[in-house]
Amino acid sequence: MPVRVLVNYMLFPLLLVATAFNLRYRLTGADIHLGGAELSIAPYDIFLFLILVSIIFFSKQINLEKIKIDRITAMAIFFVVLSSVSIINSEAVSFTVYEIFRHWKIIVLFLVVRSVFQDGKSMEKFTRVSALLILFETLYAAYQLATGDVTEDAQQVKELFVENGITRVTGTLRHPALLSLFTVLLLPFCVYGAVNGKGRLLYIGAIAAGFVVICLTYSRTQIVLYFFVVGLCLFYFKRPNGSSILRNKKIIYTSVIFSLVIMAGAIYNLENLYARFFDAPESSTTSRLILAKIALNMFVEHPIIGVGWNNFVDVMEQYDEFGASKSFRYPAHNMYLLVMAETGLIGIISYLALIYGVYKIHKNTIKRAGEVSVSNASAAALVSIIAILITGIQGWSFRADSIQAIIWINFGIICALNDRAKRHA
Repeated sequence: MPVRVLVNYMLFPLLLVATAFNLRYRLTGADIHLGGAELSIAPYDIFLFLILVSIIFFSKQINLEKIKIDRITAMAIFFVVLSSVSIINSEAVSFTVYEIFRHWKIIVLFLVVRSVFQDGKSMEKFTRVSALLILFETLYAAYQLATGDVTEDAQQVKELFVENGITRVTGTLRHPALLSLFTVLLLPFCVYGAVNGKGRLLYIGAIAAGFVVICLTYSRTQIVLYFFVVGLCLFYFKRPNGSSILRNKKIIYTSVIFSLVIMAGAIYNLENLYARFFDAPESSTTSRLILAKIALNMFVEHPIIGVGWNNFVDVMEQYDEFGASKSFRYPAHNMYLLVMAETGLIGIISYLALIYGVYKIHKNTIKRAGEVSVSNASAAALVSIIAILITGIQGWSFRADSIQAIIWINFGIICALNDRAKRHA
């Protein structure tokens, strides 16, 4: 009953207010970062809209009362509550309040996804949405490249890091790193669709387009992660008979052809790729190390509850031994250090515990699932989570609404598939 009340009476007003607030600032052109959080409308809002539509569509097939506040839901709520305690040390209280509000909104998203994705049709729809989003972002990025219509953030990144006249596209996400990470996190679902779904040309096209758009962002980490994610999917996914899909000759031949096309594209754009990978200024690495040291200083001084959720940028001068905060006001480019600095041990431990709990649920799903498609769907969500854990070592893009949406959708999908597997066990 509590979940039904939460969904029916809180979800719609929360999401409508948040979306309207985001759209207002995008339309007025306000440049608001809120200590690293974003307020611009993005594919995140598209996700929420599609999920709401899915709820209406499946309302007669899904009983929301089946979703209980179990251990994993309690861990998710526990993470938000514990991290919220950091407001005690917060100097920019309004920024922390925004972060708290955003995470409660995401908790609702998690609960809704967990209910909706117990239906088999929802996963098929989600894979199509993922493929279409990648294709849309690729087309929009191509438009940016052709017209030079990149955002101010992209121009700043270009001037700061590249210095060789390379234009880095941003899609609808305001920053090249966000666009590339967003694409990588959706890739596992496209691979899942190519292996398990109908209309494989759509998913294969999205996988190829994903590589193109990531290359156009010149994001070094995500270019490497692209191959890692696709390879991990091919390793994890199974064929309907339970054997590895790597034994499928069509998969092997397609992979070889795709690799040759990628090599040809890399050779064609070799000069720019070389400039991005090997000629980028050392200031990028130096700045990241300085930000990491600032984060550690924050953690050492406030090890239990941190300096306040979403407060890193606002208090970094107090912990900056190098004076870098005067010219480089960004959060620590390390997900783990940033969470530790802002929410302390209680924040980072509860967050990692939640991720481990989701992994355990995935393992249980693999044991219980009678359908290979269910196991593959859970594996796709897990690979997406693994990607964010890897890229989080050198970035803070996980803080963006669009990325947070995918993370919590992955949590919800894994839990939903486990619930489904338990019912059919």
